[in-house]
Amino acid sequence: MKKSLFIIPLLAIASVSCNSTEDSIFENSAAERLDISRSEAKEKLLKDGGLWAMEYFSNPEEPGYVMLFRFDKDGSVEVSANHKWIGGQFRQERSLWKINSDNGTVLSFNTYNSLFHVFSDPANITGPDAPVNPDTDKDIDETGKGHEGDYEFMIMKDDDENAMRMLGKKRGYNIYMHRLPSDTDEREYLESLTDKVNVLDSKFKTFILTDADGAEYEITGLYGGVLSQFPRSVYDADGNLIAEGDAVSQTTTANGVFTHSGFRFAEKYEVKKADDSEWEMPEFFWAEDGTLVNNEEGLRISAPSPVENMHDVSFKWKIDPASMTGKILDSYNEASAAVLAELGSKNKMGDIFLDWGNDSDSKLSFRLNGSLGTKKCYDYFTVAESKGNSLTTTYTNSNSTSDKYNNQVPALWDFKKLLMGSYDVTIYDPMTPSKIHFSLKSDPASGFDADLQ
Repeated sequence: MKKSLFIIPLLAIASVSCNSTEDSIFENSAAERLDISRSEAKEKLLKDGGLWAMEYFSNPEEPGYVMLFRFDKDGSVEVSANHKWIGGQFRQERSLWKINSDNGTVLSFNTYNSLFHVFSDPANITGPDAPVNPDTDKDIDETGKGHEGDYEFMIMKDDDENAMRMLGKKRGYNIYMHRLPSDTDEREYLESLTDKVNVLDSKFKTFILTDADGAEYEITGLYGGVLSQFPRSVYDADGNLIAEGDAVSQTTTANGVFTHSGFRFAEKYEVKKADDSEWEMPEFFWAEDGTLVNNEEGLRISAPSPVENMHDVSFKWKIDPASMTGKILDSYNEASAAVLAELGSKNKMGDIFLDWGNDSDSKLSFRLNGSLGTKKCYDYFTVAESKGNSLTTTYTNSNSTSDKYNNQVPALWDFKKLLMGSYDVTIYDPMTPSKIHFSLKSDPASGFDADLQ
């Protein structure tokens, strides 16, 4: 008993000591600290005009969306958006917001806002962009789930007064916000972002990521914000295979969002190298030339070589006569004059197209489609070699109409023969190769432009 009585005072002393230590670490109670946190969060949101850009994610199957929020001290917030779930048109709508405490500091958008709460509404998704079952082509019923997004967010500690990271309270997705100048025009901001992204022509489905070692990865779906990626095979300087990339086993997927700064992934994104090792994909930023880069990691996303893009059988390229230079321009002018002289004014040289298609032998070929009045001339060019930015073509055959005029107008045939040969092919925009330039390898001053139709 004496031993027990002796211990009790010691425990009491220890208890007093612990309380004293806690008081020295936390000068305020837990409730007071939460009050301070709420006040600081509210002050931060309202500071300097209260305008913020939010990068919002609702689920892993969708891209992120940029929306603007102008917080007011009266408890209201004006939301600005132009995302596809409201028709893609700029709209603004005012609702209410509040800072709550729930195991932390929580930003809640506590009254319905159709521009924002469409992502947390559990109703079935409808409209032209609604998901469909690929096997039945019928609408998928999302009743009870909707987009599965959040409207309440745990505010994470951040010492940057102009940025904020939050976690969706239910789903746990990262949500990012950064402050905008109070005089920012919301419509102009969102529409200029749309224009920036639309430069990435949706016709081009493939982009190439190049890492610091020069290894390449194919990316599809970047334009839509939900991408797939796999490594290309790696060769040494002598052309020997080092590691073989596999589009089946090494494809990884992720969602992200385009911003005025670049492209941010929703979550940490592990990708595979050709040797099956993994590395983490970082955020990308717009470079002056329009590509997406991460200079710190030595990464660059750009369009594939123009020759690769021309392999798409759905593409048709129109040659621009006004862009012709050197020997090609001279030959074109001679052919045009000869056509008029030999065939008369009703048979002027018409548009010339390059199509990537199949000839009678099912070989990849170019087709030169020259229109003489209403008469269609088809001349086929087999691709003898295509590597990087180089292209060599050789004549294969022609349709009967083209044969007739090739024989009747030698200058026309000379012009077409000049289009057969070896070219260096370049693009004007490294992310949007809708205009490409051909220059003769034997005479780089001779060339022409072709525009994607």
